[in-house]
Amino acid sequence: MLPFLENYVDVFSMLALRQLAFLFLAHKWNPVALDFSGLRGIDSRVVVESILALLQRCLHPAAQRECAYDFGQCTLLKDSSLVRIVEKVGPSIRSLSFDFCYLITDKGLEALLSTPLPRLERLSLRCARNKELIGEPILRELSAERWPRFHQFNCAFTSMWLEHIENVAEFLADRAERLKKAPKLDINGSWASKCLLEKIGLHDPVKRFGQAVHLRVADVCEKIAKKMKHMVVETAEKAPHAQYRLLQIVKYQGDQLLVNSPCTHHVKAAKAAVEHPKPTHTYASGSLKEPSAAPAEDVYLWTHPLSVAIEGMDINTLAVLLRHGAKVDVWDYLGNSPLFLACKTDQEDVVHTLIEHGACVHPYDLLGPTPLKIAVHNQNIDILHMLLDHGANLNFVAPALKPRGFKSPLFVACESNAPEIIQLLLDKGANPNWVDHSKYSPTLLAYQLSSSWLPKFLDAGAGASPRKRYILTDVLTCGILKADMGCVKLLTSKYPDLLDLPHHMWSLPHIQAAKLGKVDILRYLLQQGSRTNSKGLDGAAALHVATEEGFMDCVMALLNAHEELTTTPDGKAVAKADVNIQDASGRTPLLIACLENRHSVAEVLLRRGADVNRESYATGETPLMACIRTRNELMALLLLKFGVDLNFDQQDKRGRTALIYAIYFGQYLIADKLLARGADVTAQDETGTTPYNVMLNRVRSNGQQAKLCKKVVKAYRTATSAAHHHHHPNKPPSPPQSQQYPPPPASPGASAAAAAAAAGADGENDDDGVGVAGGGGLRPPRNGLHRRSMPACFCGVVGGR
Repeated sequence: MLPFLENYVDVFSMLALRQLAFLFLAHKWNPVALDFSGLRGIDSRVVVESILALLQRCLHPAAQRECAYDFGQCTLLKDSSLVRIVEKVGPSIRSLSFDFCYLITDKGLEALLSTPLPRLERLSLRCARNKELIGEPILRELSAERWPRFHQFNCAFTSMWLEHIENVAEFLADRAERLKKAPKLDINGSWASKCLLEKIGLHDPVKRFGQAVHLRVADVCEKIAKKMKHMVVETAEKAPHAQYRLLQIVKYQGDQLLVNSPCTHHVKAAKAAVEHPKPTHTYASGSLKEPSAAPAEDVYLWTHPLSVAIEGMDINTLAVLLRHGAKVDVWDYLGNSPLFLACKTDQEDVVHTLIEHGACVHPYDLLGPTPLKIAVHNQNIDILHMLLDHGANLNFVAPALKPRGFKSPLFVACESNAPEIIQLLLDKGANPNWVDHSKYSPTLLAYQLSSSWLPKFLDAGAGASPRKRYILTDVLTCGILKADMGCVKLLTSKYPDLLDLPHHMWSLPHIQAAKLGKVDILRYLLQQGSRTNSKGLDGAAALHVATEEGFMDCVMALLNAHEELTTTPDGKAVAKADVNIQDASGRTPLLIACLENRHSVAEVLLRRGADVNRESYATGETPLMACIRTRNELMALLLLKFGVDLNFDQQDKRGRTALIYAIYFGQYLIADKLLARGADVTAQDETGTTPYNVMLNRVRSNGQQAKLCKKVVKAYRTATSAAHHHHHPNKPPSPPQSQQYPPPPASPGASAAAAAAAAGADGENDDDGVGVAGGGGLRPPRNGLHRRSMPACFCGVVGGR
C-alpha cells in the first residue's frame, strides 16, 4: 500500500506517518482480553510458538500479569498446544477459552489441570466435542493448590460424563464460597445434562418433549418446557437433592437444560447417507447408552431439538425453543450449526431469526460445513445477501487448511458455475487471488468456464499486485493452450511484465507457445517484446522446444523473427534467434533434432549455420555421436552431407570419437564413410581403446563386416607405420596391443578368423569375407560378447549392448 501513497502525501504527512509507526511499534498494549479467533485456519504451531511469543513482547506488564485468553474457534489447537500455552503464559491467565477446539482430548485437559494456574478463574470448553474428552482427569488432578481462584466452568455441548461434572460442581461451589463469589457452570447440551435430568427422575418429561419436537406439536413443547422449569427447582429443594451441589448450581436452568438436551433424530438410511455424512465430531457413550439398533432401512442420529425443528421447517416449535433458551451459537454432533441447517434448507425467515438471536455468521470450523458456502452452493441470493450484510467474511486466510480441502466462497461459486453468485461475490470484495494448495485460483477456474469472466476478474483485482501477478500466469498458459488470442492480448497489454514471468511449473509464455505449436501467438508475443533467446526455468529456449516437438512453422517463425516482425512496443528490434543456443545441459537445437529424429528441422538448422561440432556440457556428445548412438543412420548421413567443417576426430568427455561410436554401435556404413574421409583410427579414449580394438572385439564376437575390418586394420597399420618410422626408422612396427582389454577366450575357428582378418588387411582376400574357414566365415565365441572384451568406456552407454 505504501508505494501507492508516495505520490499523494506531502512532507508533513510523510513524517507524521513515520512518527505514528514508531509510536505503534513502541506501544505496550494493556487489553482486558485477547481474542485469537482471527487466527482460525493458522497452524497451531505458528499460533503458539510464533504469534504468542510476539504478542508477549507487545503487552504491557499489567496485561502480562493477568489477562483473559480466548482461543475459541482456533480449531487446529491440539493437546500439545495447550501444554505450550500454559508454559508460556500460565501464571498470567485469568480466563482461558477453547470453544469449538474439537481436537482437544483428556490428555490436554490433564496437562491443564496438572499445571499451577494461580490466577485462573474461568475455563471454557464449549462445543469442544470429542469422544476422548469426557473429563476423567478432573477426578485426579483438579485441586485448590493449583487452581485456587477457579470458580467458572463451561462444558456446554461436550461429551463429558455426569460423574466428572459433579466433581467440578463440588469444587466450584467450595471455591466460590471461599472467594465470596457465585459459581458458574454451564452444562447445556452436554451428555451430563441429559444424565442429570434422568438421575433426578425427569426422564418421562424429557422423552415426551422429544416426541413433541419430532411431531411438530409446538403447544405441547411449550407446556412441557414451562413445567420443566418449575419441576427442576422443586426437585432441587427437596430431599435427597437439597445437598446435590450440581443441581443447586443449575436449578434455575430447567427449561434450558430441556430444550438443549441431546435427542435422537430418526431418518431413512438412504436419506441419511446423502444428508448426514459420517460425523466429524463423534460422541462418547458416557453414562448413556447409544441409540438402540434400528431396522436396516432406518438410522438414528444424535442431534439437538433446535436442529430437528429447523430441518423439519417447524417455525412454531423453533420459536418455543428460542424462547426457552435454546443456544444458537453451537453445532450438533455432525458439525452443523443451526444457521447452516437453515441455509441448507433455504429458510430465509429462519436465517433472519437465528441471526437476530445471536447466531454467528462466521463458521466455527473452516473445514466443516459453513453457512456462506452452502448458500453459495444452493445459489440462494437472498440468504447470501443477508449473511454478507451481517459481516460474513469472504476472504478467510487458512494456509494450514488448504491441503485438507478448504475452499473460498468465490472458488465454490466458480465450481458451481453460478454466474449471478460469482458477480455478487466480486462486487462484495471476494478475493480473486485466493489459491488452493495446488495454486488453483478462482480466476483460472472462471476463465475455464467462460473467457468473458476474465475482464471482470481483472477489474476485481486479479493479479493487480506484483506479488500476486503469478495468478495470471496460469490464465495466460490456459489461453495459449486454447489458442485464445483475445486472452493473450488482454493480459499482456494490461500487464506487460507477464512476458518475462515464467509459469511456476513450466516456462515463459513464448516458450509455451513454441512448445504447443501456437505459431500465431508465438509471433504476437515476440512482437510484444518477448526475448527470442530467453530461457525458461529448465534452461530451454523457444527454439529448443519447437525443435523437440517438430513444429516447423514455429522454428521458421523464430529463425525469421528479426526479419518478419517490426520493432517491439518499447522501440527495440526483435532479436535474431541463436541457432546454436544451448540449454541447461548444453544441448543445441541441432542436437535435440538428432535425438528426436526431426529430419526436416535438422536440415533447416544446418542450412542456417548450425554448428555440427557443438558438444553438450554433460557428456561432450556431438550431434553426429548422438545420431550414431541412437542408430539413426539417415540423420547421421544428413550431418555428413550438410555439416560444414565437421570434425570427425572430436572426442566426448570420455575421449570417444565418432568412429569409435560407429563401430561399437554397429553403424558400419557411417564408420565406412568416416574412414573414407580420413577419420583418425589411432585416437584413444580415456581407457586407451582405439577404433582398432573396438573392431577387433566386434570381429571376435560377431564375425561380421569383414570389409570394414580390413579397412580399419589397413588404416591403423598405415598410421602406426608412419608414426613408427618417424621415430624409429630401422625398427619394424609391432602389432597393436590392448593391455587393458585382453581378448576373451575364443574357439579355434574364431582365432583363425581373427588371424585371417589381419592377413586380409593387405588386400589378398576377396570382398566376400576375411579368412573364411570352411566357408563358415568369422564365428563368434560360444558365449557371445564377453563383458571384459567390451571397451570399458561403453559399459554405461544407453543403448549399448
